[in-house]
Amino acid sequence: MKFFLKFFFILIIFSGLIYAQDKAVNDIQKSDSESSHTVKITIENKTVYDISAHADFAGNILLFWGLISTGTGILLINNNDELLKSLGIQNAIWGVAETGAAMWAKGLIEGKKESGYDEQKEMQRFQDFLGLKFFFDLGFIGLGSAMYILGNEQIKGHGAGILIQGFSLAIFDGVNFIVSKNLSERFKE
Repeated sequence: MKFFLKFFFILIIFSGLIYAQDKAVNDIQKSDSESSHTVKITIENKTVYDISAHADFAGNILLFWGLISTGTGILLINNNDELLKSLGIQNAIWGVAETGAAMWAKGLIEGKKESGYDEQKEMQRFQDFLGLKFFFDLGFIGLGSAMYILGNEQIKGHGAGILIQGFSLAIFDGVNFIVSKNLSERFKE
């Protein structure tokens, strides 16, 4: 019974909206035929994929991840457990590198915006770079896994750090590649 009441209520609202829209269209048509002055307004709504906005947003995410990695790494370095200390060292190193890379990339994006650039070429470069980085990330996952499986406590900690960073960067690069590829195809000019 509740389902039918909800359905009936939605149907009434939907019918009212359709009636109101039809009435508004008829009123506009009636006023157009009565007036001697007709003004036509054309609004063009064009959505285009902005590669620089995407790269800037990705840079913000990488910057955040780098700062989090650096902070957790510094906290873990002060640990007596060799595995956690080694994990902390890797997190801190990777975090500083990611933070630096994000800041460099954001500066590069701003410079390209100011000097002008070919959006199609830039989009292809961005996608190629993400694809290349994704394969490096997979290599880091393999290296970290091998170190974790085969090493002593200290090597396991370094391996775990490399594995975590490689995995998170593979997700980051893979998602950005897929999003960029999808949106660039969807919003071609």
